[in-house]
Amino acid sequence: MVRSRLQLGLLLSSCLLSACGLEGFFYNWGAGENVLDQTVIRGGLDPEVDTIEIIQPSGDTVTPTNLSLGGGTYEIALASSTYSKLRLNGTRGDILVSRFIANLGPKSVAEGLDLDAKSMTTTLLIEARMSADFQNLQTVGETELAGALENLSALYGQSGPVEELKTMVERLIAAGGSPGPAMFQTPRLNNVFETEVSAINLEWFAGVSVDYDGDGTVDTSTITFNEKLAEAAQEVGIPVCFDPERLRVVFEVDFNAGRLDGNCDTISRFKWVRDEPGKSMFFVGGIHMESPIQDPEIDASMSNTGGWVPNTIPMFDDGTNGDDKAGDNIWTISYVLPKGLRIGYKYTWGTQGALWTGSEEWPGNQHILEIVDVNGDNYVRRRDNFGDEATNKDRSNLKRCGTCNGTVTWDTDRNMDGIPDAQERPLDFDFDCVLDDWATPTGIAPATIECAE
Repeated sequence: MVRSRLQLGLLLSSCLLSACGLEGFFYNWGAGENVLDQTVIRGGLDPEVDTIEIIQPSGDTVTPTNLSLGGGTYEIALASSTYSKLRLNGTRGDILVSRFIANLGPKSVAEGLDLDAKSMTTTLLIEARMSADFQNLQTVGETELAGALENLSALYGQSGPVEELKTMVERLIAAGGSPGPAMFQTPRLNNVFETEVSAINLEWFAGVSVDYDGDGTVDTSTITFNEKLAEAAQEVGIPVCFDPERLRVVFEVDFNAGRLDGNCDTISRFKWVRDEPGKSMFFVGGIHMESPIQDPEIDASMSNTGGWVPNTIPMFDDGTNGDDKAGDNIWTISYVLPKGLRIGYKYTWGTQGALWTGSEEWPGNQHILEIVDVNGDNYVRRRDNFGDEATNKDRSNLKRCGTCNGTVTWDTDRNMDGIPDAQERPLDFDFDCVLDDWATPTGIAPATIECAE
């Protein structure tokens, strides 16, 4: 039956006067008669949960217009829109069951999206694989996520690590149900599938008794689970499409005492710098005048807004933002930059907003770097020793060699290894001033784009 505008107005007035639930009124109206457009998600629940959170790739949540739970099922109504790469988190006490949804269209109904041990296993595997590939939901395209979910679905019910992992997840979920920290957390693997962060919350694990591997003995370690997750994650295929025009550029500066310069002489870190309490490392740079690419936004991101401004762009030594190891006095910052860009840069040991004097590694000159992926790993990694005046310093370079003239250009190759001084180079792992081998960054993703369908 089609209601008239008068009938609709009377119903709305009645609801407003009596404070009845308008959301339920709108939502339960028959198909074709909805006043509020909606996108609907439905599925089963095993186990039951008290609430479901809808999370976007940015980490922001989506507030549903209606949410109903109970009887082993759930139903979520969202404002009608296009949604991409959502995560549903169902919780009850310490229990967590999650699932990824690659995409939803406006006014659509998605059925059969269960929240259970299988969906939780899939979530952990997707997260683990993304971490091993230096990816996250913001860098993986929805087409790639949808393909990975579909491929994983086909592996359940077959003998192998994916099905074995699901059985372990079932046993862990069965051990939950009490108040306390969530049983699962985001796993992290390195690029050789070694566990850096377990998917099992160790705080939760310490307070439960569970035989998750089914050998008849209560497990006291997460090692077996971690190994199974890493094994299964290798069967998850998430296509990665590298940006054809840009590269992840990782700058590192070693500020440890006793490092050797390009002449194998010990560097005096404080030749030009005052060491005072509260100082840390900063990056400053900008696009070189000889660069074929000029972009004021890139300049500004490096603290060049008409002139270099020192001590404004902090670097990291806390194991985040691409920094390999916290507290090792090797400081890191990264940018995504166009291939072929030429930049000048230097480091300052200072405090936020301080001037040049007493903070810059050496005055009047700069490092130069051309954004070229020499070793083909889809990164440009440049590690410098703070205060080295015999490296890719452009003017008044102190490198001692028969053909050196104190100036480094874009083509200068003073060690004759075929790699210009002003490009990325291998690392010196044993600090003997001899370059040893290439090393791909392990703590940050390369520059990627969404793959074509």
